[in-house]
Amino acid sequence: MGGDVASGPAAGQGQDQLEATGCIYALIDPRDHCIFYVGQTRDLDARKRTHFAGGHSLSGAKIKVLRSNGLLPLVVVLQADLPLRRLGLAEAFWIDLLRQRGGELLNMTRRAADTRRQRAESTGAAGFGAPRVAPPGYDEGRNQPLQQLRELRRQQRVRELNLPLNAGKPWTSGEDAALQALVRHGLRASDIARRFGRSRDAVAARLIRLGLVADEPRE
Repeated sequence: MGGDVASGPAAGQGQDQLEATGCIYALIDPRDHCIFYVGQTRDLDARKRTHFAGGHSLSGAKIKVLRSNGLLPLVVVLQADLPLRRLGLAEAFWIDLLRQRGGELLNMTRRAADTRRQRAESTGAAGFGAPRVAPPGYDEGRNQPLQQLRELRRQQRVRELNLPLNAGKPWTSGEDAALQALVRHGLRASDIARRFGRSRDAVAARLIRLGLVADEPRE
């Protein structure tokens, strides 16, 4: 796994060290807005400089390719202000979560990660061998970086497939209210679709979900 923190503070260290925190971050390919690496650190600026310099790892090789094209990876904080002793667990959680969602991460292989975890367990290192549960403060529905990434990927898909501007975008309560008003005024689903920047099928499906009837038969 990535990062520069392996275990919590040792007994006897000062109060400042005991209260030190770090974050879980992700590197994103600016060409497709997909996360390709997850790491942990307590000094994000220093970690970014190390990453941007490139290296001999898989992620380093990818960054070198980006740099050769005049690009650098985007860096987003997935979770901040975590106690150092929780970083290992939080990092493992995010790596597993993103891989389960189909993410192609360039972190170490699962076998290497399991080997590292077993070694850490034998030495009592914090953050490894613990159940893969969500770290404190995790709320995927309100995680702003993930929401932003989903929106960037949606916009890219719209451009590539020449879809309506708002295709795949969640409906808001305000749009639902406007949709009902337009239906009451007799607008057809195809007319509403143009106003909302969505496909006719998307509008028709939303009308059904809201219990409304579009004044237009399906073709």
